Amino acid sequence: MHPVFQIGPVEFPAYFTVLTVAVMAAILLAWHKAGSLQINRNDMLDLAFLMVFMGVVGSRILHVIADGSFWDYVHLCTDPTQVDLPGGGKLPSGADCVSNQECSMLGLGSICDDGSCHPGRDCFRVFKVWYGGLAFLGGVVFCIPIGIWFALRRRMGVWRVADIAGFGVPLGHALGRLGCWFAGCCYGSTSSSGLAVSYPVGMPAAVDHPGEFGMSQAVHPMPLWESMSGFLIFLISYYVVFPRRRFHGENFWWFLIMYGVARFVLEFFRSDARGAWLGGLLTTSQLIGIPLVLVGLFMIRRGLQRYPFTKFPQTDPPDGWV
Repeated sequence: MHPVFQIGPVEFPAYFTVLTVAVMAAILLAWHKAGSLQINRNDMLDLAFLMVFMGVVGSRILHVIADGSFWDYVHLCTDPTQVDLPGGGKLPSGADCVSNQECSMLGLGSICDDGSCHPGRDCFRVFKVWYGGLAFLGGVVFCIPIGIWFALRRRMGVWRVADIAGFGVPLGHALGRLGCWFAGCCYGSTSSSGLAVSYPVGMPAAVDHPGEFGMSQAVHPMPLWESMSGFLIFLISYYVVFPRRRFHGENFWWFLIMYGVARFVLEFFRSDARGAWLGGLLTTSQLIGIPLVLVGLFMIRRGLQRYPFTKFPQTDPPDGWV
């Protein structure tokens, strides 16, 4: 875990830096493959950057609404003393703070109130995505209607674009999850496995699962597992499904199915705050993942009936939906 990359005196948030690399890799791959599907590469770049922006917006909205952070963002503007820091805002020694300066010097916020450190007032924190706080599936759901609208407007062939998204999105997600690893978020539940890891002092996992010397207990390294699942989905989509697809868009629907199943299973091993429903039985991501799988299965059947390559050859130029 390494929340900040530093080059000389310049510091870069690890999460946002890795996320930027992930986005650029996905965009370059999409641009490269666009020509083979007779999609204008300039249009693909325009769409890709639009999807990045809308994906961040959608991911942020879902995080704020469903991950249990809504009132923290409200209180950061109205009353920061109601926002608790990891460890209850106590000093590393466990003692109470006595001054604002003491909290600031230790990087524990800028307000000392009733013996606990709290962050300073920041009414714009909800917009500062470079500090983390993105729910991936919110971006997927938000981007789908916007992407359809743009592809129709530019006559790119909606389902051809979807085929590219079927391997571009999991590649970006796989790389992006490494940013979660560096930032120390999205950690797993406690584990006795030899592959489990302990998070250092100050990390949220160390607060939720305290162990010896201020470090966390051994927990599942979920960002790495999710990154590996993303790379596996990318490899299957790019090298297996895409070359053998039977209709435009099939690659995307298989991506939704694979990701929905993988995310549903992996969520049982996570332990960070991310929204719980049905009495804590399912998380927000699991509730979204179930319909994604069902939609994917339905659309594969529908695509085979309505959009097979025998009716819409790959050599035809894109127009409308295909």
